[in-house]
Amino acid sequence: MASIEEETASDCERRRARRRERRDKRAERHAKRASASPTKTNNAFASYPPEKEPNLRRERLPSTTQRHPESDFRTARDLQELPRTIDSNPSPPIEKPAPIELTYCDLNEYNGEYQQDLPPPSYDDRHARGGSGHHQRKERHNRHDRHDRSDHKKRQLHHDTSAHQYYDEKRRSHRSETLHRSFTDEYKTERDYDSYEDHSRKWSWKKKLLLIGVPIIIILIIILSVAIAVANKPSFKYTPSNVQVTNSSAFTNGGAAKDANVTDDGHGAGTDRYIYYSGPASNFPPKDEWVSFANMWTANMDVMKKSCSILGHGKDNSDKELTYIFNAIQSRASASLVDHRFILAVILQEASSHGCLRIPTTNNGIKNPGLMQSHNGASYSSSSPSQSILQMVQDGTQGTESGPGLAQHLDTHGNAYSAARMYNSGIIADDGDLSNGAGATACYASDIANRLTGWIYAKSTCPGATY
Repeated sequence: MASIEEETASDCERRRARRRERRDKRAERHAKRASASPTKTNNAFASYPPEKEPNLRRERLPSTTQRHPESDFRTARDLQELPRTIDSNPSPPIEKPAPIELTYCDLNEYNGEYQQDLPPPSYDDRHARGGSGHHQRKERHNRHDRHDRSDHKKRQLHHDTSAHQYYDEKRRSHRSETLHRSFTDEYKTERDYDSYEDHSRKWSWKKKLLLIGVPIIIILIIILSVAIAVANKPSFKYTPSNVQVTNSSAFTNGGAAKDANVTDDGHGAGTDRYIYYSGPASNFPPKDEWVSFANMWTANMDVMKKSCSILGHGKDNSDKELTYIFNAIQSRASASLVDHRFILAVILQEASSHGCLRIPTTNNGIKNPGLMQSHNGASYSSSSPSQSILQMVQDGTQGTESGPGLAQHLDTHGNAYSAARMYNSGIIADDGDLSNGAGATACYASDIANRLTGWIYAKSTCPGATY
């Protein structure tokens, strides 16, 4: 490759030398012609005044040599024979710029810089030009020597093969520094372009931080808000009551008991049947026919476990929650002297809850929440299950600030059935009929009597009952 480049450079020098030689010869010939014909000098008409200068363009001179009558008239031949005058202030000659001497390497650099401003040639464009490279370069070499065309094509064939590679690499580096990468031609291989595409699809660290950090901040704010709300939520506070049954008739007729620790205090397990009772309290079964608290609790345990799901009030009572209910009944029975069997019967009866802790609050003009549907009392709290259960049993047994409980009604009426009627409807009919609900549950007193004597699953025969 080095020998071919040296030979090409020497050919250029020889062509330039021949051109300089021909140019010098032409200059000598022109100088000889100028000295032989003085009419072609610039000062041919300098001796004539401006007003008498002949108008050679408008007047047609005769072709003969005859003289004109006027003495001032001169023919073209006469003018040529006149002596030439020398201008005292001649204008300086115009100096032509010296020709630019460019070596072969300078031509390559010129073409490289010029080609950077051109659009990148495609493969088809190179074939359309006949493999001769840029058309400007081809024309310039043809002007150098049109008779040496065959040698020029041979040299140009090799030059195009190497020059195109050089120009392509230079153009890629220039465009990559000045332009936005948008063409696959800027990459050497398809793998390089694919790697650039993969890199362009990657997110910047700022975008990653924004997309990951914002959700995390939102989640932390939500967690913090919930934690603050739970922390500020007032904890359940239990307030014990000292209300007790003082009416001696309640201990005799049933409804009150002095020792709640005795659980085997009845007539066995009783019978699972339903007998409809109505009229005054004397028509209802006496205390001696009541089942024991232990049997009553054991017989209704399965009902109390499944009551919430059966009634559609959510999660069933757990064994731990049932233990809380048992302890709450025993605690409030000891404190209020209300019979624990009477308390359990009301828990099973109220709102047909069958002991479901999640029974919803009813409101018929008065708010009745919780396990015993007390008079504007407390409801179940999952954060304080034992305390809330104890408070619910206390509100139903010993009453609230808004209304009385079982203990107050036993003190007033002296028996469990009249107290149950008052606890449900708040009124007893004038004739003493306990089946008259006065708008409340008419079968309430009869249901309490049957629960105290062993009723669990049997069909109710109370008029209007649906259970």
